[in-house]
Amino acid sequence: MRLDTFIYYVTAPIRLFGRSRRFRLAVVAACIIATCYAATMWALNRFIPADSGLPEALAILQPPKALQPVTRASQVIAPVAVALTAIGNSLDAAAPRFRGQE
Repeated sequence: MRLDTFIYYVTAPIRLFGRSRRFRLAVVAACIIATCYAATMWALNRFIPADSGLPEALAILQPPKALQPVTRASQVIAPVAVALTAIGNSLDAAAPRFRGQE
């Protein structure tokens, strides 16, 4: 009840234009959001000013050391499809030939 009365009096100038209750609520919500935004910006500027020295402190930091190279061997297991005829042909070509008795 108090909220309705408050909204009624706060939005009185808007009612002169014949807008709906939903429009008046949207205007009040936009005003509240704008007030919260302004209060947040004020608080940030008040407690963390632009001249707080933070950028200078970041510039003083040394870059991190380089990482050590990886020294162990890597293994990758991947599925491979090879035709049996290709394996057979490769084995036949690599096998020593028997020439018989000389």
